[in-house]
Amino acid sequence: MNQTDTAHTETIPDDRDRDELGLKYRDHEYGRILYFSRLGSVLAFILIPIFIFLDLIVFKAPIQYTYFRMCPLVLALAILMCLPTPLSHVRVFMKFLYLAFLFSLMLMMSGIVAVSAGSSYYEGTMLGLLIVIFAVFLGYRGSMAALLVIILVPITVPTIYMALDPGITPVHVVFMVMPFAETFIVVIIAINQQKMRRKQFLQREVIEYQNRELQKNNRLIEEKNAQMSSDLRLARTIQNNLIPLDLPCIKGVELQSAYLPVEELGGDMYDFIQFNGQSRVGIFISDVSGHGVPAALISAMVKTLVLNAGNEKNECGGFLAYLNNRLIDLAYNNFVTALYGIYDPATRVLRFARAGHPYPCLIEAAGGVRELRSNGRFLGVMPENQCEESSITLHPGDKILFFTDGLVDAENARGEIFETTLLGDILSRMKDVTAETMISTIIENLFQFCEGGRINDDICMVVMEVSR
Repeated sequence: MNQTDTAHTETIPDDRDRDELGLKYRDHEYGRILYFSRLGSVLAFILIPIFIFLDLIVFKAPIQYTYFRMCPLVLALAILMCLPTPLSHVRVFMKFLYLAFLFSLMLMMSGIVAVSAGSSYYEGTMLGLLIVIFAVFLGYRGSMAALLVIILVPITVPTIYMALDPGITPVHVVFMVMPFAETFIVVIIAINQQKMRRKQFLQREVIEYQNRELQKNNRLIEEKNAQMSSDLRLARTIQNNLIPLDLPCIKGVELQSAYLPVEELGGDMYDFIQFNGQSRVGIFISDVSGHGVPAALISAMVKTLVLNAGNEKNECGGFLAYLNNRLIDLAYNNFVTALYGIYDPATRVLRFARAGHPYPCLIEAAGGVRELRSNGRFLGVMPENQCEESSITLHPGDKILFFTDGLVDAENARGEIFETTLLGDILSRMKDVTAETMISTIIENLFQFCEGGRINDDICMVVMEVSR
């Protein structure tokens, strides 16, 4: 294999594949040998008898013409007889017949040219020699050594003839050496053709190999994607189980919620905490930075911490400080925003603390809308994180919207965010609707607003309404 061929097979991964490629190329070449053997033999079996008839009957050519034509005719018949038999699978034998047939064709025309030198048949036989030379070399398949043997025929025969006939004229010598030039031309063509055929074959095989590998890799990727999708669906089901399926039933307050993840898994989470023997209810909502699996895992850890918290749940700021201390070594490069509030229906007082989370919105029964503010930094970033606790006394008909920033950060096609529309228009119309209607209305307006735009983050909402 030459350097050029090696460059085209570098993508074949190992020696075994190179050996298989070599065997495949030899099979391909042998198939071409059988094809050209059949084609050449059929043509010879048809044309040579016609030329023998013309030589003997029409042109009255020398009898030597017929002698020279008999050898390729016999070999053509032998090839045609062997092709339908098991002998066609004996490669050494069939290659020998094939090369002998090509040799006999060259010998036939070279001998006829030598015999016709100086006669009126010379020009026609020279044209025939030229045609045969090109036909032989265009269909040649074999080694360079065999090619050299075939090359010697149109050179050797005229040379011997000129040596044996001292009376040959210089004009005839000029014509006799023409096969030399013709032969060297087609030799160059044949050698380049051999290299080109091998190069093209190797290129096709490498491309086919790469396509097969690509298809195999695509199938593996599809299988991995299918498995990953299945795993994500299972993880999604598990994560849904972390979200409260049933809303707590507390006298004096109505609660409604919604969760809209943008991917199979999300980082938003909310929960309701009920205190044994008490009518109070805790509302917890959090948002992990990022999306997908990492955010979902951290969100699951937050859920676990919420479930395992003890007396810390009684104090809003203390509960967030407890979560922060546990998340310091678990959140890695992520952070968590959270809000925790405790509402007591007996006093209608809501105590709350936030850690970098969006301010909840109070929709007053009297018609006003305002944000409930308090100070606090992200969880899981630095130790000793103190979150300010605030409180507010609510009135019958008041509603509070707790949400994650995916709601207000949603964009429309013009690049406008939903926050202005939500706070400036939608919530101001919510004072006389139920908590359930408020949730559905916000979602409906969100999708109308974002038509042609995008929702970039998970959305989590909780609405708490004080009973009238």
